[in-house]
Amino acid sequence: QANDSAQMHSVLDAGCGRGRYATLVVARMPDVMVTGYDLLPHKEWKGIERSNLHFMVKDLHAMDDHDAFDAIISIDSLEHIPDNKKVLALFYKALRQNGILYLAIPNESEEWHFFPRKWFAHFHEWEEHEHIGEQYTLDALCNLITSLGFRIEYARHTFTFFGALGWEIEFLLHHNMRRFYILAMPFIKLLGILDIYFPLGKGNNLVIAKKL
Repeated sequence: QANDSAQMHSVLDAGCGRGRYATLVVARMPDVMVTGYDLLPHKEWKGIERSNLHFMVKDLHAMDDHDAFDAIISIDSLEHIPDNKKVLALFYKALRQNGILYLAIPNESEEWHFFPRKWFAHFHEWEEHEHIGEQYTLDALCNLITSLGFRIEYARHTFTFFGALGWEIEFLLHHNMRRFYILAMPFIKLLGILDIYFPLGKGNNLVIAKKL
């Protein structure tokens, strides 16, 4: 919540990509001003920008915002950025007091695998090229965020047993057997729901923290 009730709430989508999450925030909270930063421009931005949603090309290592945002969301972005601890420190500076950080980042060392890895060779080649930033266990990530001055409000594993299985099934069907893709969606969604309410084992990381 913003400190000044007369001020429009401001949200940063840090590493926004094509703007999917930024548009979801605007759809759910139309009175919020949302800004998206990404290292490269995306053609999709022009079709979705509006009065309270705009995008900027910006390297997150070069952020110079101070007390500018009530919330920062960063979903599947920091794994693409080397020395991302410095980016987290810049997030802290960019947030207003009591501002919220919503951070989702994979942890490939604790991911589940079900089907032969060779079936995902193209995706893993992409990961090796793109995922050049540091990754953390959930405990290590929480300790890092706390050391920067945040207080952890919520932390959990995502894409545990059920979520990982659903992702692999969806990936294989989408890339190899699209005729069965739609038929399988109810089962895949069920796995996603199970992962939310009945997480089993470890996986990727989700942390919500507050700037004190």
